Amino acid sequence: ETERRLATILFAEIDGYNIMLKGIDEEEHASLIKSFFELFDLISRHHKGKLKKISANNFMILFGLPSTSEESPRQAINFSIELRKRLIRLIKEKNISTTFSLKIGINTGEVIADELIIDDKKEYSVLGDTVDFAVQLKNLSAEGRILVGPLTYKSTKKEFDFQSLKPVNPEGKNEQVSIYELLSVK
Repeated sequence: ETERRLATILFAEIDGYNIMLKGIDEEEHASLIKSFFELFDLISRHHKGKLKKISANNFMILFGLPSTSEESPRQAINFSIELRKRLIRLIKEKNISTTFSLKIGINTGEVIADELIIDDKKEYSVLGDTVDFAVQLKNLSAEGRILVGPLTYKSTKKEFDFQSLKPVNPEGKNEQVSIYELLSVK
């Protein structure tokens, strides 16, 4: 059933991924993708998120589906912090000698959610401005930064330190929207 829901959407990209893959064979490449996917899945489930793989180095995690939760923005940020730490550890364990960064965009708001049954498992498809702006935040992020939208910030500003950045226009919109960079846990 398709319905409007309040959710937190997180997009993450492993920047430097293609450089990381140079010099490794296809089996190692497949093993690395599997390791990334398993790590993202493990951490997302720990923080009550639902992992959606977009491509080898891009992931979407849904928080607040199927049930809306006031904790979703905090869970998404905690996921991001843990993922950053664990991904660095995984890269060291795999003896990959390259620099990479994790680009993350998190946005909270209303989405159009559709529950799908695929292979007897409930899956969710989401779309809307909230999703699009989460992608835009991820694309604006650089060098390991975590950027969040205004409702994510408002919901978590007592628990985390943020820096206000220059407002941006969401793609296809005329209004300016405030964005914030996560600095640390308070």
